[in-house]
Amino acid sequence: MTRDSLVTVAIPEVDHGTYRTHADVSMLVRTRQNDGLIFYLGTIPNDPATPGARDTHILAELKNGELVIRLLLDGPEEIYTIRGPQLTDGIAHLLHVKRLGNELEVRVDSSVVLNATLVYGGDLQAHVLYLGGIPEEPANLSRVKRQLGVSNFTTTITRPHFKGTLQDIRVSNGSETRLIQPFPLTNVSSVVLPGFDFPGVVSHNVLEGTVSDNTCAPDPCLNGATCTVTWNDFECTCTVGYKGKVCDEREYCAIFQCPSGAECVNLDDGYECLAILTLNGLNSSLSFAPSFTHPPPALTKVLLTYRSQVGGTVMYAAGSDGSVWVSLYPGLITVYQANGSASTSASFSSNSTLDGDWHTLIISLHPTGLQVLLDNTTLLGTDIAVIIDFTSLVLNGEIMVGSSGRNSGGAGEMFRGCLGPSRIQGVLLPFFSQLDLINNTAQNQFLRMAEDETRVGCTLCYNEECTNGGFCSDPSEVYSCSCPAGFEGSLCQVNIDECINHQCLNNATCVDGINQYTCACQPGYTGEFCEEDINECASDPCQNGAQCTDRIGRFECHCLEEYVGVTCAELKVKNCSRSRCLNGATCNDVFNPLTGVADNYTCTCAFGYEGINCESAVDFCKLKNVDCHHGTCDLTYKDQGWECICDAGWEEPYCREETNECHSQPCYNGATCIDSHLDFTCKCPPTWQGKTCAEDVDECQTIFPCNHDGTCINLQGSFECECLDKFCGQTCLLNNPCLDKNCTNGECIYLCDEFVPNDTKFFCQCEDSWEGDFCSEESFSNNINLAIIVGCVVTLMLIIAIVGLTVFLMMAKKKRQTRGTYSPSRQEFYSPRVEMGNVMKPPPEERLI
Repeated sequence: MTRDSLVTVAIPEVDHGTYRTHADVSMLVRTRQNDGLIFYLGTIPNDPATPGARDTHILAELKNGELVIRLLLDGPEEIYTIRGPQLTDGIAHLLHVKRLGNELEVRVDSSVVLNATLVYGGDLQAHVLYLGGIPEEPANLSRVKRQLGVSNFTTTITRPHFKGTLQDIRVSNGSETRLIQPFPLTNVSSVVLPGFDFPGVVSHNVLEGTVSDNTCAPDPCLNGATCTVTWNDFECTCTVGYKGKVCDEREYCAIFQCPSGAECVNLDDGYECLAILTLNGLNSSLSFAPSFTHPPPALTKVLLTYRSQVGGTVMYAAGSDGSVWVSLYPGLITVYQANGSASTSASFSSNSTLDGDWHTLIISLHPTGLQVLLDNTTLLGTDIAVIIDFTSLVLNGEIMVGSSGRNSGGAGEMFRGCLGPSRIQGVLLPFFSQLDLINNTAQNQFLRMAEDETRVGCTLCYNEECTNGGFCSDPSEVYSCSCPAGFEGSLCQVNIDECINHQCLNNATCVDGINQYTCACQPGYTGEFCEEDINECASDPCQNGAQCTDRIGRFECHCLEEYVGVTCAELKVKNCSRSRCLNGATCNDVFNPLTGVADNYTCTCAFGYEGINCESAVDFCKLKNVDCHHGTCDLTYKDQGWECICDAGWEEPYCREETNECHSQPCYNGATCIDSHLDFTCKCPPTWQGKTCAEDVDECQTIFPCNHDGTCINLQGSFECECLDKFCGQTCLLNNPCLDKNCTNGECIYLCDEFVPNDTKFFCQCEDSWEGDFCSEESFSNNINLAIIVGCVVTLMLIIAIVGLTVFLMMAKKKRQTRGTYSPSRQEFYSPRVEMGNVMKPPPEERLI
């Protein structure tokens, strides 16, 4: 429907009374217009066809965006304005208006928005149903007049026409439902409709379907924005730096970015960066100077947002015309003013001043009187006179937050806590410098001049202040340190005295500890709380058959006749018969010269012991002041009585000489040993590795030494390359010199050394009977030489045989000359004794038994 759209439904005369006590009208309504008639059901207003008849109707309309239901029956018109539902948002809503007797119920989207009892009852005469508006001229209803027999139709009801869509329109009397279809459905034979169509539906300027105006013509969007048509509305896609329905507002935050931790807020002429600031109460402060292009006529209002449990001077302002301090104390807000020699201090009470929560503090320094509001609650104070010109002070002086300035006057300590966005006359006191706030074009602004030890964000608890193992569990929310068991206080500085409620008994002394206490018992008592009496006789302290008696904190021994002492451990008469000497000492009886009885003794101590009974070991380490520099002195009870047990890596008598781990020659394969404390390092040759250089380096897997496809064979501490026939050398790098050499009757032997440049040699090893450089010459000298050698050998053997034969013959001849004669002299010379071999052995001796 458009601005003058109208649907008229003429109700047949036979149905005029159908809805007299029960009228139920429902439809889907979609619009963006705040005013307009939705439906009208009743008589034709001022119908000349029924002069004197009373008009009745029930209608629903939008007025200023609100749903209004009007009923005219037997009494004055009753009007019900429903302020709840929003029907002008461009979304389809189900509107259901039901009148049953004197009860009126209205639903929007299945929610009951009105349930009322009518003041005036009566019957409803339904002659016509108007949708979207009521005709203003009878000529528009010629068809209706013909149907109703009305010749002169006028009305006094003039309301804006509905602009939007009406869908699924139904009218019911509780037993029968009628459908109003300005555009009847087609091809719906398979669909069961909820009722029958009303006849006589007349439409004027009504469009079928959901049709929108071309809301982008003319283009409403500004500053280069793009217009998009939505249903009876438009959307502007703004360019960067603009916002608003038609992109007519500057959006500075889309162009400029605030520092980390700050929120950007657009102003009409610039932007501001909102943040939370922490002041530590020691040396944190900010100072500001005004930069006002168009200053307001009066500056009287200060707004501070803060959070603190400590307080201090939160704001200070000073100029040639005076000064003012705002300080926070437990349960108190103080405003101190000074002007020349005059000064005043006003105090305002509040229990929530320093409760740790966020608060908004407003201070008005109007000439009519000082006013303080905390969280919009006016506080009562003393001496509310204003003796300074705050406007002049702000524009011409200095402003500080967190500090009281150099000349504090009546101000208190520095502020400790967190500050939120704070303003003077609505102008923000920025926490950032001009370098951080780029191109801020706001006409009125404060400039941050100096900053000391502040941080962005709220920090309420400082870990470095926590003691005794405390820590800040949530620094931005919790003020106090989280303490370990046994401590308390905001900084965990208090050791809880667990002895306050101790349970120590029998005059025991309570000793406070950390999260516990102990009971120091009186002699004779034991137990956690000293509740047990100690039985000193339980350990059988009395010796030698003595009887023990338990006492409080002690015992008493009743000795036999021959024993004495606290535990009856000592004999009345002491001698070596019951030796008291210990540790291998020698006991010596001492005889009484008067009685001649041994009634005493002495002990001759073994080396290393002393004392009456040699019971104490002599500490030679202390006695001789032995200094085992890197070890400990131990007693040996022999030799000198002591020795130094050295720490690992040290040796010699006094553990002052560092052990040379290389002395045992731990490195192998020619490695160099480097000594270090408690360790050694072996500097291995290239072919060995490992802690002691005992592991072979597999050159074949590490350096791949063989060239020209040679095969590498790893050896212990080395490698060997098996070269192809074309190459030679240690790594097959040289060309084989035998390739182009032909040893005809022999084998070519090559010599290749890669460590001598271009050193490749060869020679031919010839077969027998061949000689020459290439074994190509036949050799005859070999046979001649062999014959000469054989001849010489045979000749030499003949000469030796002849000489041997001659000597033999001469010896035989000389022996025959002396055979058969006796010569005493010869016998004396050659055989002075009888040869035993020529003497007969004597018979065996007989043995006499």
